[in-house]
Amino acid sequence: MRFSSFSLPACLLLVASSLPAQGVIIVENHGPVQGGATSATKIHIEGDRLFIETQQDGKKQGVMFLGDSKVMRMIDYSNNTYREMTQQDVERMGDSMSQMRQMMEEKLKNMPPQQRQMVEQMMKQKMGAIAGAAPTRSPVVYTKVASGQTVRQWTCDKYDGTRDSQKVWEVCAVDFAQFGVEPGDLRVFQQMADMFKSLMPEGADDMFKIGFDEQQSEQGFRGVPVERLSFRNGAPHEKFEITEVTRQDIDDALFEVPQGFKKLDMPRMPGR
Repeated sequence: MRFSSFSLPACLLLVASSLPAQGVIIVENHGPVQGGATSATKIHIEGDRLFIETQQDGKKQGVMFLGDSKVMRMIDYSNNTYREMTQQDVERMGDSMSQMRQMMEEKLKNMPPQQRQMVEQMMKQKMGAIAGAAPTRSPVVYTKVASGQTVRQWTCDKYDGTRDSQKVWEVCAVDFAQFGVEPGDLRVFQQMADMFKSLMPEGADDMFKIGFDEQQSEQGFRGVPVERLSFRNGAPHEKFEITEVTRQDIDDALFEVPQGFKKLDMPRMPGR
């Protein structure tokens, strides 16, 4: 049997056209529960590349992360500038924070107890959990409270998240099949968390972990949270809601700094 010279290319084209697009685009809205400025976030994911675009009050900001080279770039479209942070930068910042903490602890040893307590409280408020400046927080524990909840086009399971018996999150999560992505599509978030874990060991998990097996075993649910409601002092505070998920090819140019943008230095650490 003889094949036309066009058979192989035609077959390859047919196979390629039947494969799913490589990229995933997720759109999320975020804003305070009691009213106020809201922001729209568009997340572009392709392999180990991530670009997050945020629009608020007419201003556009972008965060780019390249997992293969462990580089993050923060882009400000209002003044055509960007800043870059590498793995080495994160490690240096972590070392600097650790040195600052040790120096402060030495000074605190010689303070009267009341004054020491006051200074420690100020440090917690100013530095938060960065590099272990604040005491380790208890983990958020999620408990399933309802099934079959409807959030836009999804049917999700509802969980309450508590820390030290106080409600801090309310989440509605769907499985990956219903959401339309594979767990591997979101692994770049874990890569980003790993890059920053030495700098903010607690915050990295809160910010970047999305529905992985580790989350199910550690926190009580698996899947993608299509709706999240944060609580402050027992009352609803902020709402995050995914509104759209599409799979499509993403232009490589999105993962590059726009031409003509000026690179700025990262802010110096205090005391340096």
